[in-house]
Amino acid sequence: MRTMLVVLGILAAGTAGCSGTGATDAHVMMSGELRFEPTTMEIPAGGTVTWRNDGQRPHTVTAIDRERDATGAFDSGEIIGTGTFSHTFDTPGTYVYHCEFHGRSEMVGIIEVTP
Repeated sequence: MRTMLVVLGILAAGTAGCSGTGATDAHVMMSGELRFEPTTMEIPAGGTVTWRNDGQRPHTVTAIDRERDATGAFDSGEIIGTGTFSHTFDTPGTYVYHCEFHGRSEMVGIIEVTP
């Protein structure tokens, strides 16, 4: 329930501050402040997002629906130091992800993939 409230709050915020709208490649920073920057972004189908850890804490980029939907499955594993992880989104839809270490209620992001 708590995850749903966080996700609804993020969706309600809209795409203000999104990066990568209309781009085929976009970048997200994982901050030491336990957040993804930007939190929400829009990319076209076939676009690639690269996440970069800019802090000392380890993070992951893990699709929340990966257990239920193999199409939307992605998991970076542990990203430490200035490590990166990239994923290409071929199917339009809404992809909600989080950091396994910092919970589904704290460090959450959304990728909107358009046709």
